[in-house]
Formats: sequence, structure tokens, C-alpha cells
Amino acid sequence: MFPARRARWLFALSLLVAAAKAKRPSFSTPGLFNIDVGLANVDGIVAALGDFNADKLTDLFVLDSAQHTVTVFAWSEASYSFTPIGTPLSYDPSSPSSVTIVNIVPGDFNYDGKLDLLIMAKADPAKPDGELLLRVYYGNGVDSFASSYVDLPSATTAQPFVVDFNGTMTPDLMGYPFADSQTLSVWSPIERPHPYAANLTEAQHSQPCVFSSPHSNTFADFDGDCLADMLFTCQNAAGGLSLQIWINNKQEGFTLAIQKDLPKGAGQITVSDMDGDGTIDLVFPVCEGSTCSIHVAYNKQIPLCASASQTGCRDPHDLCVADPAFDFQFAADAETHVAITVASILGTGEHLATDAGLFKGPLPIPLRIGDYNNDGYPDLLVVTTLSDGSSKVRILESYPCASSVCSAQAVSGKRRAFQAQRSGVTALDAVDGQKLGAAFMDLNEDGTLDVLVFSVVNNVYKISALYNNYYNDAFFLKSLVLNGVCPGWCPTGEKFPSPRPYGVNYAGASFKFNVMDTSGQRRATQVAQLSQSSYLSLQTPYCLFGLGRTNNYVEDFFVGITRHQKEHFASYQGVIPNSQLIIIPYQQGDDGPSSWQLELYVNPSAAVGPCLLVLCTSLVILSTIVAVLHWLEKREDEIEKRKALHVINFDAL
Repeated sequence: MFPARRARWLFALSLLVAAAKAKRPSFSTPGLFNIDVGLANVDGIVAALGDFNADKLTDLFVLDSAQHTVTVFAWSEASYSFTPIGTPLSYDPSSPSSVTIVNIVPGDFNYDGKLDLLIMAKADPAKPDGELLLRVYYGNGVDSFASSYVDLPSATTAQPFVVDFNGTMTPDLMGYPFADSQTLSVWSPIERPHPYAANLTEAQHSQPCVFSSPHSNTFADFDGDCLADMLFTCQNAAGGLSLQIWINNKQEGFTLAIQKDLPKGAGQITVSDMDGDGTIDLVFPVCEGSTCSIHVAYNKQIPLCASASQTGCRDPHDLCVADPAFDFQFAADAETHVAITVASILGTGEHLATDAGLFKGPLPIPLRIGDYNNDGYPDLLVVTTLSDGSSKVRILESYPCASSVCSAQAVSGKRRAFQAQRSGVTALDAVDGQKLGAAFMDLNEDGTLDVLVFSVVNNVYKISALYNNYYNDAFFLKSLVLNGVCPGWCPTGEKFPSPRPYGVNYAGASFKFNVMDTSGQRRATQVAQLSQSSYLSLQTPYCLFGLGRTNNYVEDFFVGITRHQKEHFASYQGVIPNSQLIIIPYQQGDDGPSSWQLELYVNPSAAVGPCLLVLCTSLVILSTIVAVLHWLEKREDEIEKRKALHVINFDAL
């Protein structure tokens, strides 16, 4: 249950904070608008997102155009802009230009509640193979990194990705060490700053996987038990790609559950619950020549119960139950696989861009996923190329499958398709230069996803911020799971100088919830926190998801972590929409989820001011009416008293 006193206090505080916000953009028409948030003159590309100074506001890690230094840009609510803090960080401070940075990964690598930075760099990024250097700089949680660093053993070009392999809530890395490129290994920077062989059961020896480069490796829950599993994309001997999913069995390790070939020409895989059925689906582009399509492989699991009497389904109050028979189908005519040609969405002459060729090193362009209109169904942000060589960024809005674009099986299965957002995108189309990519981000933590676009203009990197001013009659929920390093301020528990651990970037958390829409239909949704970390994945440290239109609370909200213990998830009831939830899974000894802390911050809408004015006006009017009626009643009593004084009692005469 929520701590009621804390919830009331935080609610009041959130109202005061909202009232104090300054310089928030205001536009009279719906759409996207290019705004200056302090990045207009920055020569760089956003390489990662994270809350570096632990103020519950998302900051940016910007990689300069030479790819030699990283600068932290902290968000300021007062100025509504990003401001650089600290000094730029390079892989080798004594010789910044000696290597080229190809990826950075924020995370709490020494488990002290403060955000650190893992830098991946190469001496020659143009070489398809070679040594990938790994170095960790520790942050102070306020404004800078330590001058000292920790070197990890080098890896191969296939970038290691973040997992919690040991179930300790600390970020491990999985990949191939350069010294032993044939052995799939795990780096554990805290306990052992060197790789050790990953025990993936005997099945790994009979079903070897050589990571594709670039790969789409993912750490998320696929079988529905709120415990993160692993997805690998593997290089086949024939040159194609295959997929492996390894199920997390806690202390027993990981076991291979699915191995299937991907369609020819498949690109980067991203994951999200695309149809609102409470399961994680796979989304990826497929391009053969100039013909591209968007594929969604839906996760086939036990369906959600529509009524209490229904059997063979998942009870909405018990969502974190594994389905060992889960499956993905990649056949074109399967009910759980939808392929939509880009030409049917954007017309001929416009194709998907799948690689940022101007970036030094491998940088695939995935399909970015985010619910920009908060209707409960994720949308896509894609980069396209035109016949004249120029490029654009498009928002593809999710809508129910129709027979004109989907198969009959997909329509009957209530799957989703996409259509290009044509209204209010003038500012998006006006962004100059060759596009390197784009990403969703909630700029001021107001519950609406804005857009960042990265482009190259005259060999200079540019960052454009587009404010989302679409009006959406829908609710949202924002959630964040910390790594449980401490219950309050870390590590001493004192408020100063150590910050609360709001910026630890914990990968592998799972969220599941169900909500009732206005028509009385119950819908479940699953979301994964920081599921990918390679090739500038640009995932937000929090999870923001739309609830659609609802007139009720979120009935059941489940939170799963990767700690190896009997109970790895907690549930909360009656969560308020338009709120931010911060879950701190701190526990001592064998304490379970009952000891976890939950903080709830209510996000007031823009109508708080008018509502407060109406409330005060109503109180004044009602108070006036009460005062007038009281005065009239008192006056009537006085008249009655005066009349009584003049009454003659004839019986007394």
C-alpha cells in the first residue's frame, strides 16, 4: 500500500513545483515545434540519456562531432534548457584524439547510488573488426566524474550489452573478450574486473550463437513472469540472421527457449507491447534492395481473462506468471506476425534508413518506439531517405489493422498497423541536414514525449529539439525502478552531500499493469526498462507509457526486478493516472518485496491554474451565499423577538 502521509506531501509538493515552472513553451496550435533548449549551437550528437545529478530530471550525454569527448548537459526547469556541467570527458584525457568513442553506457557500475559512465572506443573505427576498448569513469552524483578510471578487458567489435547475469542488481556486460573471441563471456566490474565464462547450460554448446555485428541483443521479459530474459541476434553460416531467447531461471541460470531464423534483410530489433495485451513484442525493419517493410512479431502467450468465469487465461490480478509455451512467428501469413510495406504508409520514393553512414563506427538506425499521443499503443519514430539523397524523420502513428494494409488473420487478431502523422509536422520536416537518427524524450518530465533529431550540416553535428504540443485526451504513467542500493541518501543515509539514487539507470526492470477504458474493456500492458544498451540505444532511464482514456485508477501495477530470490516482483493497487512512480527495491537479508519503498509524484496538468481559480471562485460564491442566508436568518430572528415583546398576555390580566 502507499504511504498515505508521504503521498499527500508529495502531491502538495508537485503542485508547488508545477506552479514554479518558468519559460514553458506555449503554442496556440497542435503539432511539433522547434524550440531552443540550449542545444542549438552544440556541435555533437546525443549519445545517451540519464539523470546524472539525481534531481529526477533527465540529462543528456553529448558526444562531440569528432567523437573524442563526452559532455553532460543537465536540464534546468527554471530556464527550460540544458546547461553543460563539469568538464568534457574523453577515453584518454592525456590524448583525447588517439581513439574514437563509438558508444557510451550510463549505469551504477560500482553500486554506490551514483551514475557512472562506461566508454567504448576504438583506435580505428573504420575497421570491421579489431579491439573495442572499455573504460569506466565513476561519477560523484552532482557535477563531475572522478579523474581516475577503471579499465575493463577489451571486447570484439560486437559491442557488449548490459545484463544482470548474476541477479545482484548490478550491471554486468555480456559479449566476446578480445583475448578470447570465441568464448561468450560476462564482465562483472564490481566483483571481478575481468571476464569469466558464462554458464548458459549445455544447450549453448549444441546451439552456439555468434553475435551479429551490429546486433540487437536485449535484456527484457519475454515469457511473462516479470523477470528479464535475454534475446540474441546471431549470424548464420549462410549470412542471414537468427534469433535466440534465453529464459532466466534465477540461480539455475539461463536456458534456451526459442531459436528461429529472422526474415532475410532484417534490421535492428526493438521491443515493446505493441497491441496492449500485456506481452513484449518484437519490432524490426526488413529491407531488400529499395523495398522496405515494418514487421511486428507479436508475443503469443496465454490471453488476459475477459471475465472471472473464463478459464485457460491469465487473471488480471496475477499478471507475473510465466507462460513456458510463449512463441514468436515470422511467417508472413501468421496471425501473430504483421508486415506492412513502407510504400503503403509513405508512398513510393521514400525508404527506411537503417544505418547512419556519417557516424564513425557502426551505428544502425532502429525503429524508435514511444507513445507520443498517450493512447496506450506505442508509435514509431523512423528516419527515411528520399530518391534525391535527402532524409527525413517521420512519426508513424499506431492504429487498428485494416484490410487495406494487413492480412485477414491480422485484422481478426486485432493487431496494429501504422500511418504517417501528416498534421503538425512542419517543424519536423524543416530540420536541415542529413539525419543521423532521432529519439523520443520527455523534455520537462510533463508526461508527453518530445522529439530529438540529430543531423549533419556542413560536417557539423546538430541537435534539434521539437516540443510535442499535440492535444491528447488521455492519461499517462511514468515509472522508474532504482537498483536498491540504499533506502535513502547513499551511501551514509545522510541528505548531504550524497544525493538520493534517482539516477542509477538500472537495466532489466519489468512493469505490468491493467487499466479499464471508458467502454469497460480491461487492457493489460507490459513495459521494459532499459532493455538495450549497445550502439547508442538512446533509451530513457524511465518508462513512460500512455493509459488512453480511462475514468478509473490503474487497478493492478506489477514491478519486477532481476534479484535472485523467491519473490522478485511486487504489486500495487489503485495507482493514480498522470503520476510518476519511483520504486526503491531496497531490502536487508531475506526481506522480500514487502520492504520495498514506493514514491508517488502526481503530475498536475496545465489546467491546474484555471481549476484553482474556479475552485476559489466557487468557494467565495458559496461563502457569500452562506453569509447572506445567515444574515437573513439572524434578521428574521430579531424581528420575531421584537414581535414577541409587544404581545399582551391577556390570561395574566
